Amino acid sequence: MALQALNFPAREEYQLHWISAGLMSLKGLAFYLLPKMLGLDKALGYDILNHAEMHGDLRDLKEGVRGIWQQSSTVAALVFPMAMAMIQESGRLRPVYYDQSSPDTEDDSEPVVIHLQQMYLSACVSSLFFSCWACVSCMMNFAYVESLAGSHSLAFFLTYPETIGGPLIFLWNSIWFFLIALCIWMLGIYGLAITLPALIALPVYAIGTVVAFRTFSRFDPSAHVREEPGFMMCSGFVIQKGQVRDIHKRLYARMLQQRSEEAEQQSHPEPTDPPSVLKDPGEYSEKASTGSEPKERPNARRVVPMET
Repeated sequence: MALQALNFPAREEYQLHWISAGLMSLKGLAFYLLPKMLGLDKALGYDILNHAEMHGDLRDLKEGVRGIWQQSSTVAALVFPMAMAMIQESGRLRPVYYDQSSPDTEDDSEPVVIHLQQMYLSACVSSLFFSCWACVSCMMNFAYVESLAGSHSLAFFLTYPETIGGPLIFLWNSIWFFLIALCIWMLGIYGLAITLPALIALPVYAIGTVVAFRTFSRFDPSAHVREEPGFMMCSGFVIQKGQVRDIHKRLYARMLQQRSEEAEQQSHPEPTDPPSVLKDPGEYSEKASTGSEPKERPNARRVVPMET
């Protein structure tokens, strides 16, 4: 009886309220399983490893991956309380065109609002789950990689490449379901007119993220950095376009100079000074032949053997 009292009333418009929640929950489950089944998290991890190996120093790989985990966990930790607040303060979706003076007024669109509320809460729960899992996965990665040396950390990344790309995918999914919940809330409160721009922004967010990943993955310093900036509508407002080209060329020349200096240092490493005892080996050979002992330093402590 207590559980029945907490459930929706047994009216006709409430009978199928679980369908929308189930569909949104299945969507969240699909967004969790599909990247793992397709190996998207591993592919993203290998792409970042390849990027570091081709255009960076593998000795700095651990610090770079730590930066990815730190930023991902920070953003996910910001999404987590917002999703929690959206669940706790959601209440009952009451469109603005309802009669506010009589909240129990019957309306033909009330069954639709009920389904929207279930979809909204399910999207919030999915966003909460993905943000929580992004934080937890970053914490686990920190715990097991922080104490490893450089070569051992590289072995860890080669064994578990999903530890690099997984948190990024969890964070993307968290923001995706957060935006979906926001669109559903706007639809249930203010109608389709105000929700349409947000619905258009959803595919823009998805496509823009994919394009950004593919663009940055193809980055090659020797091929892309030479390109001068194209058309800039802000030319003349902050800085002239000719000045932009001069800055670009000047910094590009500085980059080539720095790169040549780094290559020269790698080809001709600076010799390290040997210890002082090895600076003049002839001194020890001469002493060995003459049988002389080195002079004691002033105020030096002498070790006296103990009598037994």
